[in-house]
Amino acid sequence: EVSAAAIAEGGGAPPQPDAALDAARERARVQRAISQLDPDARMLVALRDIEGLSYDEIVDITELPEGTVKSRLHRAREKLANLLGRFEP
Repeated sequence: EVSAAAIAEGGGAPPQPDAALDAARERARVQRAISQLDPDARMLVALRDIEGLSYDEIVDITELPEGTVKSRLHRAREKLANLLGRFEP
């Protein structure tokens, strides 16, 4: 029997070509938006949202105060949201 979780995940079937293409387009769209951020903002987004590092780890790497990391990351995410909104097809 197939579980509800398996059905929710696609039932173990390979992704449909249209879904894979849509996912690839979305990844490219997000990458274009990230590339438009300034280098510091891009680094913070990469460390936190792509690499999944904790704020403590980011503070250790950047040597910035935690409040600065959080505020810059917040501004970077807002800019990304605006850029992604602008990229809507």
